[in-house]
Amino acid sequence: MDLLRFLLRLPFTLIKGLLRAMAFILSLLGRVLKPVVGNIDWRAPVWWTAMSGWLKRGFTRMESGVDKHPKAISLAILVLLCAAGAGVYGWHWWLNRPQPIEPAPMVYQETSVRVSNPEAINYAAQKIAPQQAIFNFRNSAAPLTDVGKVVEKGISLKPATEGEWKWISGYTLVFTPKNPLPMGTKYEVSFTPDVLLAPQIKLATTRYEFTAPAFDYQSGTAEYYQDPQDPQKRSAIFNVKFNAPVDVASFEKQISLGLSEGKAKTESKLNYSVVYDQKKLNAWVHSEPLKSLDHGGSVHMTIGEGVKASVASNATTQARNVWVSVPTLYSLAVSDASAQVVDADGAKGQRALIIGFSDAVKDKDIRRAVKVWLLPQHDPNDSDAATGPDDYASWNVDSVENNVLAQSTPLNIQLNEAESDYQPQFSFRFDAPAHRAMLVEIDNVLTSSGGYKMPEKVYRIVEVPDYPKSLQFMSQGSLLSVNGDKQISVAARNVPGMRLDIKRVIPSQLQHIVSFKSREYSSAEFNRLNDEYFTEHFKYQTAVNNDKPGEVNYQGVDLSRYLSTDPSSHRGVFLLTLSEWDPKKKEEKPATDDDGYQYQDDDQSEDEAPVGDSRFVVVTDLGIIAKRSQDKTRDVFVQSIHSGTPVSNAKVSVIAKNGVTLLTQTTGADGHVRFPALDVYTSERQPVMFLVEKEGDVSCLPTAIMTAASISRGSTWMAKKPRTTRAR
Repeated sequence: MDLLRFLLRLPFTLIKGLLRAMAFILSLLGRVLKPVVGNIDWRAPVWWTAMSGWLKRGFTRMESGVDKHPKAISLAILVLLCAAGAGVYGWHWWLNRPQPIEPAPMVYQETSVRVSNPEAINYAAQKIAPQQAIFNFRNSAAPLTDVGKVVEKGISLKPATEGEWKWISGYTLVFTPKNPLPMGTKYEVSFTPDVLLAPQIKLATTRYEFTAPAFDYQSGTAEYYQDPQDPQKRSAIFNVKFNAPVDVASFEKQISLGLSEGKAKTESKLNYSVVYDQKKLNAWVHSEPLKSLDHGGSVHMTIGEGVKASVASNATTQARNVWVSVPTLYSLAVSDASAQVVDADGAKGQRALIIGFSDAVKDKDIRRAVKVWLLPQHDPNDSDAATGPDDYASWNVDSVENNVLAQSTPLNIQLNEAESDYQPQFSFRFDAPAHRAMLVEIDNVLTSSGGYKMPEKVYRIVEVPDYPKSLQFMSQGSLLSVNGDKQISVAARNVPGMRLDIKRVIPSQLQHIVSFKSREYSSAEFNRLNDEYFTEHFKYQTAVNNDKPGEVNYQGVDLSRYLSTDPSSHRGVFLLTLSEWDPKKKEEKPATDDDGYQYQDDDQSEDEAPVGDSRFVVVTDLGIIAKRSQDKTRDVFVQSIHSGTPVSNAKVSVIAKNGVTLLTQTTGADGHVRFPALDVYTSERQPVMFLVEKEGDVSCLPTAIMTAASISRGSTWMAKKPRTTRAR
């Protein structure tokens, strides 16, 4: 209890001590400052005296109360402290209580709109697509609940048109009219943003416009037409193209045609007729038949304003003018003068002079109108020009003077038979040295079927073409019988010599012929693999009589010296390559790349492409026929090419892509074997050919060829196809 009283009296004791300390400090301060400021006399005011007395009496009473009732006072103090703590906690809770979320203040976005006018209707299409006016907003303006839905409110359209407004995205509003919009009509659209747009969107402008495409037309081709069946029928034809079906009455009402002759400014009126296509999108205006004009002229078509479409549309507001030139009476012109080599009957090619005109002329007149001179090889007026045997002067019409013409030789030309009395092109046979120049004169005595004439004589310089080089095998087959003739005929033209490369395929490498062969089996070219990997090489070359370059020379090449009938020697499959060879030139080894492929040297002219031919030749007496049944089994028949009888005891093998023998059978007396379906073999074991062997004789047939064509003498599965070989 004494401890409780001590604790309760402690605050009062501390306060009294504090007051005494303050009095002592003030007394001490007065003493310290007295030498400086002198005596300080201070008297407390009445309120201080009264309050001091009240405080003393209060402290005395409280001390007395503490001494008499320590427990009650302690309990009162505790209650007061608890109440104070509860008040502080309650105030802190009030300040930090959960607050309701207040909506953020509205932030408005001002947006703009880009309007796209409806596209023109394609009336030429079978199905007409609907028109659309598109309004693209810079910001997402559609309410979220309205995206992808039809809009019913917030839009007004003038003039009123039935259709559908729809938000196809938050940014795009589309109007699709129910019917095509009247062409050229302008529409005004008014938006009500509060109803149409999201609440945060504001529009700077609420009124917009769009315009339906206007009705219009454009001029198409305009030509002076001459009837090929009746050249005297001539007229001007104007094509007019419309973007919508035209109203025929309004269009023809605005058409007028006039003819002006020469340079005259006045026009004479022409009648006309109009032809339309099925949909009235194109019109062709035909003038009345025109006569020949000595000085030419023009036909003038005017289309006035006020043309309308047959659908709802505007009327055109501008007139259009189109002109067509009418040729003069002297408008016949030479369109072509050239020479070329054409194939003639027999072995010799024929040089032909081609003369073409702008209009058909009579063949009897052309005979006396065309004259030709062979100009000198060297120009006598150019002393500095080279005069070697392989040098030729470069002529033009202006450089052919009288002294040159005096040294020229008239050429005999013969008109080839014409298909009709009048035609625009003719050909003449002639003979002249290659690379020489000819002067061609066409007299102005000609009159075309349309009544046109040449104003003056026409001269042209034409170069004599050289005969094209040709070098190829003559026979159509690729099979040589072991017991038959070993001659191969070669046709050569305009080449000094020929070279025949003979490459024998090693029997164990025959599968490469099929696996790496190019598309044409008759070709001697291989894909990704040089034939040196599976052949042995022989070469034969000889000169060719080239005194008459235009004629074809036939050479017989005897292969007996290379294709021995010894069963263990040269027989089987051979690659023959025919190429040009010049005995006068030193032979150079062809350039090859790292893989062994030959390629053309850069010094060789690209204009002079090498000529030649290639062929597979099978030297064998074993003919093969292969068939595939519906159950995919394979029947192979072997017969003698020499006698035509079946071959018995012949070994027939199915060879895979990698050269492995998959199946092997021996023919019976009927020369026939049967193999099961070969589809089970895949990848590197994929079958590529049938290989037939007997007593050193070898023959083969690709498994991909399923025709039942018999193999006869002079023909085999490798059909001949002439080609031009190129070094790689």
